[in-house]
Amino acid sequence: MSSDVVEVLNQLKEGKSPKVQRSLDALNEILRRYSESGGRDFSIKQIGRLSESRGGLTYNSLRATKNDFYRDLIEAYKLKSLKNARLLVKEKQRDPRTQDEFLAEKIDDPALKAAFMQIIKERNRYRADFNRLSSQTAINIDMRPEKPTAKTIEFMPSISGLLDEHEIEILKTVFSENELSAKNWEVTDIGSVKDEYGDMIFPPGFVEIIEKLIKAVE
Repeated sequence: MSSDVVEVLNQLKEGKSPKVQRSLDALNEILRRYSESGGRDFSIKQIGRLSESRGGLTYNSLRATKNDFYRDLIEAYKLKSLKNARLLVKEKQRDPRTQDEFLAEKIDDPALKAAFMQIIKERNRYRADFNRLSSQTAINIDMRPEKPTAKTIEFMPSISGLLDEHEIEILKTVFSENELSAKNWEVTDIGSVKDEYGDMIFPPGFVEIIEKLIKAVE
């Protein structure tokens, strides 16, 4: 916990009844966990919902005029979150790695990481082709009969056998409905994965990529 937040909490507890002090400590614990999980919405409504779900202070208690000290604690965490966000933006501006590379670092298994990067490479190639075609204002189509020529067949490299059965099962388990539900993660209609607070963990299309990878290596 930030020393600034600790100082605010201690000041707010001064002169308060033991019951209010316990409520402040409970609220602080909820805010601390929410902040450490990456939560950024510190509105009274959002924190009230989180607090009630954990048996803590209600939304009405937090917004009551006389309970401004609870809102002061929430505000302290909000300011701390904004400060950390600014530092993170500056850090990312200095870091030459792409978002895809950040995601790849979350994958511990070397084989899965290699497969993931191969998929990203293919995606980038198709995206570049699409952008190139989209930039053309006119496309000329040659309607003349094609002269018979010797044809060559080009085979794309296969990723079959890249993963063994155990690694495939790990990949299936990580993105199974039961596992996602246990983590309170949600797969959106556009194939992204979000956590219980609505923050995106994996970008749009990621789940579809994983499903294609599983089919390709099975």
